[in-house]
Amino acid sequence: MPGTKSQDLADKIAEDCRLAILKWDDPKMVAAVQRACKDTLTFLRRNKKHYDSDGAEQNGPWFPDMPPATTKRLEHARPDAIHLVIFENGLRHMFSELILASKIDAKHWPNLEHAITYKTAAFHNELLRIHDAFPGENIAVSLASLAKRFNYKSGGWRVRNKLFPVMADLGLWKITRKDNTNEWEIRLGKVADIFHDMVFYPASTEFEAKLKGCVK
Repeated sequence: MPGTKSQDLADKIAEDCRLAILKWDDPKMVAAVQRACKDTLTFLRRNKKHYDSDGAEQNGPWFPDMPPATTKRLEHARPDAIHLVIFENGLRHMFSELILASKIDAKHWPNLEHAITYKTAAFHNELLRIHDAFPGENIAVSLASLAKRFNYKSGGWRVRNKLFPVMADLGLWKITRKDNTNEWEIRLGKVADIFHDMVFYPASTEFEAKLKGCVK
């Protein structure tokens, strides 16, 4: 008996996610991500270009020189601001390198917007904390829990249909389905893990050190 359209779509998404896991587990793909990350860290360290809100590369530093903070609250807030800018500029550059190297399909140029939003960054950090805090325990976030973070109240099918194929294919989320149910598990993807090690952490450490303290 043929399945419903909803079942067929769920099956297709599950298969796409499975193939994405296999793709990013390939040592050649891992090496490609590592090369792109090296180039991205160099891009950030040079600090001569940045990406605008439309995703176009522009002249001018992504990390502008700033005067010392005038309050302790401002001093405390600045590292968070740096993290967001590194996340956006770093991911855009890394994925641009991978698309230009034909490691990621060019159809994902417009989909990069999904990868760098504030909500995505927050969820990335949550997956990272779980991944690092409980190594080997294979803890996952459920689709229902994820849907709440994106303010979807429909049981999660919208975030599943819209974001799963993109985030899995980009390697940011590792997504699996429990048997043939509509229960899904989301973990930190291979590309996100490599990006954090090779770009986000070293760039954050280096540029946080360049922040001026608070004027007394």
